[in-house]
Amino acid sequence: MVLVLAATSLVLSTSRPADACSPPLCWSGAFVPGDDAQVPANAPALLWRPMAGHQVTPDPMNVVLALAVDPTRQFPLTAQLLASGDFLLAPDAPLTPGDYLLTDHTLCLGLTGPEATFTVTPAAPMPSDLGALGAYVDPILREIDLSTSLGSCSVQTSVASADLELQPSESARPWFDVLQFETWVDDKPWSYQTSAVGVLAPGKTSLGSGRDRVFHVCSSMDDTVFRGVAEGKHVVSMRATLPGSSLVVMSNSVEVTLQCDLPNHYPPDDEDDDGGAHASGGCSAGAGAGPWLGLALLALVRPARRRDRGARRRT
Repeated sequence: MVLVLAATSLVLSTSRPADACSPPLCWSGAFVPGDDAQVPANAPALLWRPMAGHQVTPDPMNVVLALAVDPTRQFPLTAQLLASGDFLLAPDAPLTPGDYLLTDHTLCLGLTGPEATFTVTPAAPMPSDLGALGAYVDPILREIDLSTSLGSCSVQTSVASADLELQPSESARPWFDVLQFETWVDDKPWSYQTSAVGVLAPGKTSLGSGRDRVFHVCSSMDDTVFRGVAEGKHVVSMRATLPGSSLVVMSNSVEVTLQCDLPNHYPPDDEDDDGGAHASGGCSAGAGAGPWLGLALLALVRPARRRDRGARRRT
């Protein structure tokens, strides 16, 4: 196990001034696959999360699959309602390689439903394994947005965190854009919300597909925020399912250790590459060794591409 020290804040986090959080009248839907996705021709089904909101009733007849170059050439779909409220959309005939346009023509107060253009690729064998999961531990305290019920949609909160990223196996790579990913911590499903009104596509997190963040809240004045996992060591893995099939594939497991109140390892006024100040105090987190040990060490230089700039946005 690798132990990487991270600084923590001695001050409690507070929300920035924000307008009161009001739920939207219309909630956007989503498709899996999304834009620019690659979909093997033998994929059993597509996934549709309908719009929701003012006088909206999901109707699969509003969803149209067509050729991207000729939207008048359409392909019938058979819909199946899932317990989650999402729909499986199975093409009545196998799709041939090419570019397709999937459109939800539902309207909600003038807003239209989701749309996605994706590419059907040649048929591929079903994945036999998911791939290698790696854990990068931020060496300093991270401020992340968490959902709150105290008036604003989200509040920035100080956490000790480990970022997870999956490197898909060769067999999983052709299916990556249609798999439904889940993170498991200590044999239990893990998820969190960055905003009280946030909407994510099925099987995705705020960091994208095959990526996630596990954290422990080190300090917060907001008792309504999700506290994350307990301090200490945790075993993390990812699993994926394929809509319309019984396929379940797993990644390897990694260990992460999250700990607050260790000695400070950064000057209080040191600035990170986003222009923000490193917090004083200390948190620690460790990730299990393995094929991603080199990545975890390289990540200590804090490359800009690893920073989650979108996490600072507000709804």
